[in-house]
Amino acid sequence: MKSNHTWRNLGLSGLGFGLAVALAIGVSLTTAQRSPAFAGEKTGIQTTSLSQVQLDAGTETLLASRADTVGQTLGFKKGTAHTASHVADVRDGDQFDEIDETDSNGQPVSVTRFGSDGRLTGAVRLDKPASPSTPIGQASALKRAQWAAAAAGYAVTGAPDVWSDPATDGWAVRWQRMENGVPVLNDGVLVRVWPDGQIGSVAQSLHPLADRPANVLSASDASGAGSSYLDSMAKAHRSDFTLRTSQLAWVSLNDTFNPNKTLDPTGTRRLAWVLTYDVSGQTADALSQLDLYVDAGDRSLLGGDEVE
Repeated sequence: MKSNHTWRNLGLSGLGFGLAVALAIGVSLTTAQRSPAFAGEKTGIQTTSLSQVQLDAGTETLLASRADTVGQTLGFKKGTAHTASHVADVRDGDQFDEIDETDSNGQPVSVTRFGSDGRLTGAVRLDKPASPSTPIGQASALKRAQWAAAAAGYAVTGAPDVWSDPATDGWAVRWQRMENGVPVLNDGVLVRVWPDGQIGSVAQSLHPLADRPANVLSASDASGAGSSYLDSMAKAHRSDFTLRTSQLAWVSLNDTFNPNKTLDPTGTRRLAWVLTYDVSGQTADALSQLDLYVDAGDRSLLGGDEVE
């Protein structure tokens, strides 16, 4: 499965966490697979897209101190040692500085990330969530998430998505980034609240946006372009694909349909029509949904998503 894209999946790509270490850490904590706490609930990332170098002593000291402050504010367990590194994710166009804290036994305690602009992009605790006899309810969890977002310096507006978090039996709260009413795919704020009300993680993904096209493609023209791309890609199985929805969104260039595509190292989002197709027939044995990202200006295929 390429990803489990839905409009609920904020992506938070630069922080991309997948469900791995200690029920919390998944997408790229500079090692293999990190956690849904950072970014868009992707189930993993290709480690070959990451490059990592050790931070200089001055930057390490500064960021380690900031990470301590973040952890104390959010109520994280304090580590006794740390490592510091600068990580570049070529695939998603993200760069960040990362502080990994461990306890006296060398076990991971927390991970804190800072963007190239110095802002806090995410923090996740790695100890095990408590299991109280009376877990926190949704309304109280939302209040805790709002507090955590403010404490992390994240400005959030609008009604967030709130759902039960199967990883911890707590809650996940996510604010989708919108620009003039159009969602920015994989950007926004995600907070996870543990069953006892403790904050499990905070994360924010915020990417630059390209200029809006002077003339935005109509939905019907975008559908026509998508149909032409499918004619070429699906060939004899073209009838297996039925357009379900079309929606404008800011998306990133990806290599879903062309592994040799040159990706944008800045992760800049472009305005596109996201065309979602239901899949039937023989193709349904491999896919349940297909998304095409059609550039809203020049009709080019920016990428897309395949859901098994």
